[in-house]
Amino acid sequence: MNLPTLIIGLAIFAIALTGMQKAMDRKLIKNFLISLLQNFVGGLFIFSGLVKAVDPLGTAYKMEQYFAEFETTFAGTKAAFLAPMFPALAEYAVAFAVFMIVFEIFLGFNLLIGVMRKFTAWSYFLLVLVFTFLTGFTYLTGYVPEGVNFFQFGQWGSYEPTSMKVTDCGCFGDFLKLEPRVSFFKDIFLLIPGLIFLFATKSFHELTKGSQRALAVGLAVGISILAIYINGYTIGWRLPVFFVAIVGIEYLSKNMAIIGSVLALMLYSFTNYVTDIPQVDFRPFREGANIAERKALEEESEANVKVLAYKMTNKASGEVVELPFDVYLQEYAKYPAEEWELDQVKSEPEVVRTKISDFEISDLGGNDITSGILQESEPHIMIVAYRLYGTEHQETTIVPDSIFVTDTVITLQDTVLERRLTKVNQKEVVTTIYDWDPSYVARWKNDFLPVMEAAAEAGLKVYAITAYSDPERIASFQKALGTEIPFFMGDDILLKTIVRSNPGPVLMKEGTVLKKWHFKNIPNFDNIQADFLSES
Repeated sequence: MNLPTLIIGLAIFAIALTGMQKAMDRKLIKNFLISLLQNFVGGLFIFSGLVKAVDPLGTAYKMEQYFAEFETTFAGTKAAFLAPMFPALAEYAVAFAVFMIVFEIFLGFNLLIGVMRKFTAWSYFLLVLVFTFLTGFTYLTGYVPEGVNFFQFGQWGSYEPTSMKVTDCGCFGDFLKLEPRVSFFKDIFLLIPGLIFLFATKSFHELTKGSQRALAVGLAVGISILAIYINGYTIGWRLPVFFVAIVGIEYLSKNMAIIGSVLALMLYSFTNYVTDIPQVDFRPFREGANIAERKALEEESEANVKVLAYKMTNKASGEVVELPFDVYLQEYAKYPAEEWELDQVKSEPEVVRTKISDFEISDLGGNDITSGILQESEPHIMIVAYRLYGTEHQETTIVPDSIFVTDTVITLQDTVLERRLTKVNQKEVVTTIYDWDPSYVARWKNDFLPVMEAAAEAGLKVYAITAYSDPERIASFQKALGTEIPFFMGDDILLKTIVRSNPGPVLMKEGTVLKKWHFKNIPNFDNIQADFLSES
């Protein structure tokens, strides 16, 4: 699905729903345009919230990216005192993510039903204003060259998508990727109904009567069907239970419906990362995906990209000249590098690049072992742990440092070199001590690690991948676990994308993802063997 298809679908939904509401009760629709906007925006917010509710950690990781960029941006300015605030906020990214997702769906329901009108109108406007600020910041960083701070407006250059640090707004999770520029203009558009709502709350339709509440129940059922469609019909038990609760509470009082909806939404979001991985996976590393094949296709497509033209920007005047490739080869001498900044205009790759292109794994010595992992013909388990939780401190100890000199002793038979102690100094030795989070170590040791070691004992290749770090630090964690399972390294954002669990076991064979688990739901090895390895 793309953005135009989504907009058309929501427009049809809004028109049909508004027409149904008017046919049901002529007095219900006070202003057809306002009701149409209510239904369109309400449907959009519910859809946007649902595709993020299946994977709250994805939204949290996106927030962490934003916080990191804000920290870097403010650190080099007079407002540097604000920079330390953002790492602190990042620690609560998951809580912010769940709140935002629940609040977004909550506002969507409020708009469709027409309750809490003033609160809903102001909340919608302010929330979209925040979204506009985030997407606008990300989009505008495309004008900021490398090495230039965002607030150095005089040094901005021409728009370059590669200059953006956050390349996707995360508005629709991993279901629909939007360029920040597209998302920014989308949010500008959504501010229009936001402003209208502020001054037109009395024109909102409100489904509160018996027949109207029946329509509200119908909406809940319809949204259930939409959610099932989004989830690809493989939804487990959580989503049906959630929507049965939503439909049930619609029969109760308005206040109970609001409270119950919020609690049900929070419960559903929590179950998608606290106790289990998301029931639906929009990411390229979903179960059944052949990583090796896709990576080869993306690399081949990237290699086949052609240079179509060259764009030159005059460093003094800012003049931009774009020449076709053949013309530039004839006239390049007119644009010396001292005066002109050169950029290539390339063709689009035939295969869209995904995070699979970044799948690169190295051992603790820095050697690339990616091919070996993707070409492994036998089933193997890759334990993903994007972050090893713990702290470290330095300890200084005093040790004796003996100093020797070598004397040459000549005898009648031979020449002999003898070492002679001349002095003993006291030497300071600084040692890094790693203090691992006991709860995180227990997360590995309790039920998870015994299953992994049972798999290794049965002959399966089992290894762990964590973020790039000091090999001594990783070796210390391995020692704290008391395991011989080898550890390798990869990019932390890549690891977050592969599985929403830390640690998260991934069963693979010949570069294909067979199964992924949450560490709390890992079955015993006998069940893994019976369900996934008996025919391998």
